[in-house]
Amino acid sequence: MQKQYLEELKRKISSLSTEELIKRDLYLKDLALGNTYGPLTGYPDIDKVWLSQYDNTAIMGNIPEKRVYDVIYDNNKDYLSSTALVYYGRKISFNELFMNIEKTAQAFMSYGVKEGDIVSIIMPSTPETFYAFYALNRLGVTANMIDPRYNSEKIKHLIKDTNSRMVLVVNVSEEKIESIKDEISTKNIVSVSPTISLPLILNLGLEAKKLFSRQNKESKSGFISWQEFIANRNNEAVVDAKYNPDFPAAIVYTGGTTGPSKGAIMTTKCLNAIAYHQKSSMPLVERKSKYLNIMPPFIAFGLTCGINNPLSIGAEVDLIPNFNHHEFAQLLNKHKPNHVIGVPSFWLGLTESKYALKRDFSYLKSIIAGGCGINPEEEKRVNKFLHQHGCENMLSKGYGLTEVSSCASFTCNQSVNKLGSVGIPLVKDNFKIVDPETKEEKMYNEHGEIYITGPSIMGGYFNNDTQTKLMIENDEFNNPWVKTGDIGYIDKDGCIFIEDRIKNMIIRPDGFKVYPLTIESIILKHPGIYTCKVVGVSQPSYSIGKFPLAYIVIKDEYKNSTENIVSELNDLCLNNLPEYQIPIDFIVKDTLPYTSIGKVDTNTLENEYNSKINYSSLVRKK
Repeated sequence: MQKQYLEELKRKISSLSTEELIKRDLYLKDLALGNTYGPLTGYPDIDKVWLSQYDNTAIMGNIPEKRVYDVIYDNNKDYLSSTALVYYGRKISFNELFMNIEKTAQAFMSYGVKEGDIVSIIMPSTPETFYAFYALNRLGVTANMIDPRYNSEKIKHLIKDTNSRMVLVVNVSEEKIESIKDEISTKNIVSVSPTISLPLILNLGLEAKKLFSRQNKESKSGFISWQEFIANRNNEAVVDAKYNPDFPAAIVYTGGTTGPSKGAIMTTKCLNAIAYHQKSSMPLVERKSKYLNIMPPFIAFGLTCGINNPLSIGAEVDLIPNFNHHEFAQLLNKHKPNHVIGVPSFWLGLTESKYALKRDFSYLKSIIAGGCGINPEEEKRVNKFLHQHGCENMLSKGYGLTEVSSCASFTCNQSVNKLGSVGIPLVKDNFKIVDPETKEEKMYNEHGEIYITGPSIMGGYFNNDTQTKLMIENDEFNNPWVKTGDIGYIDKDGCIFIEDRIKNMIIRPDGFKVYPLTIESIILKHPGIYTCKVVGVSQPSYSIGKFPLAYIVIKDEYKNSTENIVSELNDLCLNNLPEYQIPIDFIVKDTLPYTSIGKVDTNTLENEYNSKINYSSLVRKK
């Protein structure tokens, strides 16, 4: 009966018009607040209790129906003298931003780029990167955002796969393009130096001089310099493309530097939806707020939350093209931003930074962690540090993935900023929990795979319908849902809790399933542990299955007690975990390996251990 009732209710909801759905959301908000009475179903995606946290304007509003560029322009055309970008101390006003976008669009037109084309941008966060992105958006041209750290073979594949009309590349990666020039059809290649938009050299600090000393060089033969590219433009009126919500504004890639990458299509609707959501979820970000962008533009997180969202509000975006997470504390102290989005390891590192020990961080208003989960014990440590250093607000957490254009939930206020939670769904998004095996939908506090739907779902993977269908599942009413691959639950307040990724699940030889985060939560209760990571490793005596192994980093003041700590950790796990979850070993490291964007590199840890085991096995055989 419950299943039939749920199906009938969903059928009725699916038949509602847009206006009726908004009225229903307003009713659900009043229901959650207790302003009206009616039954709750117990299913999060039906009740949407999180709507109680949003004002009616956010619920009733519509995603802007205009090009991405137009959102930026229309929201800032009356504030042209305000600062849009800051680049190593040089302030670029919105007026200068729009003028440079105009010139760049004219230059693209002069080189034959037209609506429907694709242009590859292989750049870090420099002003020219965003002049190009928004210029292409005006023309109706897709920006293919490629990580300049990729090897030449991978870059070649991504250029050829998209049949890119032109390529813009940071000059330090010219050699990679030089080696593949004869294998790609693209002939117009623009080399861009990161020094172009720097202030006068006499005004540069020593840090910037060192940073760019090796990058201020002549371009290779056959490459067009950025200066030539702009100078060769015809001063013709820009032919603006018409608004199309499904226009592929950008392609950003999933995965690391090895293996097949999937190009997620960020449509106009996607980017505008994320920008719309920021207004209702991050009220502290205001016009002229200082926003530090440390995330690169070739990931969804960096393109949307790092640059497009703050510019749409009129915030002042400080661009950091070469971010070093080891210097995070120094960077904060130098720039003193109001808002920063980073991965948890950046904020955790701050708590142990000797440089940060006596610094005041009261200027921070939005202290945001996204990209991956943060353990509750680590979250407590970060919040304690922030409080001790003058911050009025606690760490805020967000959750999402490339396939939903970066973000789908956020701790939009302190009442939903629960320890361990990644907040509530963004106002136009919806979440449900599904049993990954039976596909049965779960109720409040029941565990399963997290599914997401909403206006920011990607337009699919570029040239990869097979993988798109595996990632996006349409329900019986043809509503698309992204299968996140994350296991979690939603509580009765609508707060989302992530337990682990399905792919991180360790299946032992005896069939028991182990989630690393469960073990890590126990290990981090020990006062001497700075951080840890549990991975699944093989054992020579078992042909199938893996066992949990813990890598630990001990705090400096406890390093003289390493043996005692390992023994205490073993006891701690024995007393708090079932036997099958006890790590087979605790390996002490000075630091954990991290990916280029600050996530713990679990593949490296697994391979490190498995290599040692395989080597030991070979030695014994000899």
